Amino acid sequence: MAKVGVAHHASGDLKAAGGEATHGKPSSSRPRFWRHFVEMIVAMVVGMAVLGMPSRALLASLGYTFDEAVASFPAFVCLAMTFNMSVGMVVWMRHRGHGWRAMAEMTLAMYAATALALGMLWLHIISDDPLLGLMHALMVPAMLLAMLARRAEYAEAHPHRAGSTAVADRRSARAHDEEPVWKGWET
Repeated sequence: MAKVGVAHHASGDLKAAGGEATHGKPSSSRPRFWRHFVEMIVAMVVGMAVLGMPSRALLASLGYTFDEAVASFPAFVCLAMTFNMSVGMVVWMRHRGHGWRAMAEMTLAMYAATALALGMLWLHIISDDPLLGLMHALMVPAMLLAMLARRAEYAEAHPHRAGSTAVADRRSARAHDEEPVWKGWET
């Protein structure tokens, strides 16, 4: 059975190997940008929920409830939660065909929001009660700023990662003018 290839073109349209457009009409990049933004938030929530379960189990095995952990060691809880959300986001971005640089920038934006919230805690501007809510609230504009800095990256259609990751990595690297991390490892 022959595989049908998909290519990304500058117009933002995905075209099948035969040249016919897979979409009837070109779409605006603005809805794609906002859809991507919402997808990223959902991926973060999924990462926080899925990876948060073992985190809470670990806390329970150490004799802490989640609230006690936030009060006792807020930096650890915030950094662990940011890590959990970053994993979900990076997995989704990789699936959507983004390069490592974009994923690193988005992760950095999330950690910057966490650092700002923790700084406010350490300077006694806030208590530990609103800490997690503030951290999450700061992540949204931080992510939005990272996305706006590379508007074209987030407004264009990306080929989903199907098949070999080496092939997908080459496609992503070409699309985003960056060297793939694995360069030289291919067979």
